[in-house]
Amino acid sequence: MNGTALLIFFTLLFSTVVHAIDEPHIIRQTNLLIKQLQKKHVKPRAIDDAFGISVNQLVIDFLDPNKAIFTSEDLLEFNRLALAIDQDVEEKKLTYFSAVNKRFLERITALSTLTEAHLKTAIVLKSSLKIPSTEFYQHPATSAHGTHWKQLLQLQIMDRMLSKLEDDELQFPSDSIATWEAAARKTVSEKYKTVFAEFKEDGTFLETIYLEAISMSFDPHSLYFTPSAKKDFEE
Repeated sequence: MNGTALLIFFTLLFSTVVHAIDEPHIIRQTNLLIKQLQKKHVKPRAIDDAFGISVNQLVIDFLDPNKAIFTSEDLLEFNRLALAIDQDVEEKKLTYFSAVNKRFLERITALSTLTEAHLKTAIVLKSSLKIPSTEFYQHPATSAHGTHWKQLLQLQIMDRMLSKLEDDELQFPSDSIATWEAAARKTVSEKYKTVFAEFKEDGTFLETIYLEAISMSFDPHSLYFTPSAKKDFEE
């Protein structure tokens, strides 16, 4: 896994603030979007269980592509609620969206606190622990979530350290390990602090993800633009 890519993606995600949901607005946008998609498509898909499953999978892929934020228990809950997305649309409710929004903010708030505390001290660079890649890149159980996240932080720091080696170097200079680790840890820590601060201003991120997932469930080439994004695109 590319630790730098993971950090870049999380720049779009993290927040320590719970944003209030404007339910009437999101419901209006959802129904308007679906009506437009049904009108424009030659063969619009049915709003049924299969549609809900598709929307849920896209939402999870957008929010947690590296399987680090949500737990396996979270996914089970989302899979169950996804089967009622068609009812949410018909009855003008946000059962699924509200649950995902609440859990997402809970998870990233906890991870924010964990990250700040964990990166105050040097990470372990030598360990006999072996984790199969098939296990490491799966959503962890809730009980193992904190440990899994710390391992990801460790991987990102080590990735940054390795990037400093020259192509022909096979090991770190013994007198530089501590210095390189401290520098890499500081970079990762500051990156996350910036990430958290930037996302405080964005209360519509999850709404956009949800509507984007609905659009792509009709057609992978259909994209949802927020009003500001639409204006920028047209200009």
